[in-house]
Amino acid sequence: MSAPRFAAQRLHLPCIAFNVREVRRVRSPAPETLFTYGVKADGLHNLLITTEETLVQFWPARPTEKKFVLVCPWDRSLLELPDFVEPTKFVGPSDFGHDMESEEDYCTPPSSPSDAWSSGSPVNQGVVDLES
Repeated sequence: MSAPRFAAQRLHLPCIAFNVREVRRVRSPAPETLFTYGVKADGLHNLLITTEETLVQFWPARPTEKKFVLVCPWDRSLLELPDFVEPTKFVGPSDFGHDMESEEDYCTPPSSPSDAWSSGSPVNQGVVDLES
């Protein structure tokens, strides 16, 4: 995604858009000058939106010909990266060096702890030096 920038006297801001599938007015304790709507959009949890505006209501049984989207400006904090990670420095597969574990190690289910005790005596497990 590109960085926010000004071009041709306009702000170009990276955004995420979500297609709206349903908008229905719901009862709310808000004053009569405000309207509350239940909104369902692809990729989001159900939302409640309160506004002074009257929105077009639609749902699958009562569709509309217009397309509606919710647009959210992109925010790097949405990635939930730790503060010490630089935005341009992401860890890639080559950054791990020579990993001693193979892909098969990740696909093998771990043995149950009860397997070690099934004979009635504990099993001695040694430490293996992988660098020798």
